[in-house]
Amino acid sequence: MLSRWLRAAGIKSDYLAIGAESGWLKANETGYDYNIRSDRMAHLWWPWVASYYVWQIMSRYDVIHIHFSTILTDDGRDIIYLKEMGKVIVFHFRGCDLRQKMINLELNPGLNCCSECDYPIGFCENDLQYKRISLAKRYADLLFVTTPDLVDFMPEAEHIPFVAPDESEIEKIVPVKRNKNIFRIVTSTNHDGIDGTIYIRNAINRLNEEGENVELVEVKKTPYHEALAIYKSADLYVGKLRMGYYNNANIETMMMGIPNMCYIREEFVKEIPDCPVIITRPETIYETLKSYLHQRDKLREIGRRGPSFVKKYHDPIKISQLMIERYENIIKQRNVKKVILG
Repeated sequence: MLSRWLRAAGIKSDYLAIGAESGWLKANETGYDYNIRSDRMAHLWWPWVASYYVWQIMSRYDVIHIHFSTILTDDGRDIIYLKEMGKVIVFHFRGCDLRQKMINLELNPGLNCCSECDYPIGFCENDLQYKRISLAKRYADLLFVTTPDLVDFMPEAEHIPFVAPDESEIEKIVPVKRNKNIFRIVTSTNHDGIDGTIYIRNAINRLNEEGENVELVEVKKTPYHEALAIYKSADLYVGKLRMGYYNNANIETMMMGIPNMCYIREEFVKEIPDCPVIITRPETIYETLKSYLHQRDKLREIGRRGPSFVKKYHDPIKISQLMIERYENIIKQRNVKKVILG
């Protein structure tokens, strides 16, 4: 989506994917311009493949914008070569590519997404993660993060918000069928421990035991458009009870006019005072849900505020222009230096 919005702004922008359209990620449409296979055969030829893409493909571009620390070589030689070519290097961290458990526990001991993490031990705080963070700090011209909590792990980075999907595409989504007599809560995660799914389950089970008529639909490892169809069937979306900020699923459901609940740290709320998300935590989710189940009109009113909030903070045109400004500033600085040195 980001590359397409940059194109719409007049930038030659292409997307190089690694292992796209595999498994449950398959979207039955090509969203990339280049795709490097990630199967065993591709790994046997990886040094040659990486070399080809660096020297024959990536060398054509002025800016190399890297997401999720996805570089082509373990030792970062591709980044070093591209930097030597004079390319603008951007590292755009998007989550656990940057997040580190010990730092998170120290800075946010009361509530964080690492204390109950269900990733395998060693997923973060390993040599590869440290190497890529070090490469970013040394060679990147620009450092971006998608949510402000990630600034904890890289204070020099700038928070560039998520880009919202195209409104026309969201409008085309047909919600899945459901029983209108049952209040539907939807949540989504591929890692329950990070997002606090167990607390949502327990709260809903307790409410049903008390006589409420509530169902929970969990979206896991589901292709994008199928997930959107489930989101659109919800009366309420609940998710991200531990991280400290909202994510893509919250944005997508707010665009649909669906009320949202998640945990947003107090210092971040000050930057988005008009945010319609109902703030709750693992230990308060039961009380929050119980209260709003008996305030359905208020919930719907909160949901109606979602689209304008997303338009204000996550408009892809505004964010694309912001990134173009950042790119151009770096290029202008380099040109000034060339003139001064010349």
